[in-house]
Amino acid sequence: MTGKPASNNKKASKKTSAARSRNTAQKLVLQEQVRISQSKELKKQLEKLLTAKKKIQIDASNVQKIDTSGIQLLTAFAIKAHKETIEIDWQSPSEPFVAAARLLNLNEYLGLDKKKTLNQLHYAMG
Repeated sequence: MTGKPASNNKKASKKTSAARSRNTAQKLVLQEQVRISQSKELKKQLEKLLTAKKKIQIDASNVQKIDTSGIQLLTAFAIKAHKETIEIDWQSPSEPFVAAARLLNLNEYLGLDKKKTLNQLHYAMG
């Protein structure tokens, strides 16, 4: 056996590893309360997720209280992610989280309701 096939196997292995790392979703678990007092730290975490350019999973199952600033921050993040073609997968959003988004009519912007695509919403925003 020559050295060529082994070299090709190493190259294939590196490509497979690189593809796996690109496809590996990043994860963020939201706290029980998402309020203005945590907005600065949450914004830093969200910005870090965007820089990696990978699919993002956000576990919103723990959220029991969320204020307007929290919803607005997450909405701006979702819109920016969409513009950068980064998929967000909401993991088990809690009822209080979904209710707050619906109350502010931001559930579709967050991608919680699939009635409209984010492209349609982006153009509607101007």
